[in-house]
Amino acid sequence: MQPGELRRFNEDHAHYPGQVFLVLEVLDMDSDWTSQETSVTFLIDGKREFGWHGGLLEENSEMINEAR
Repeated sequence: MQPGELRRFNEDHAHYPGQVFLVLEVLDMDSDWTSQETSVTFLIDGKREFGWHGGLLEENSEMINEAR
């Protein structure tokens, strides 16, 4: 997952089913403090969400192919 990607949450996502979001920032986390490898900030529905677990976010969404 990279900044600038457009992604769509899976239809069964608890908070944002099927909604599109824009990845703003992906930060590597300090493994001495957390087991979370990356923290993601994204823009969805006019709001900035931050601190989401990158691995879980990637598993629960898909990148939108602009060529479709």
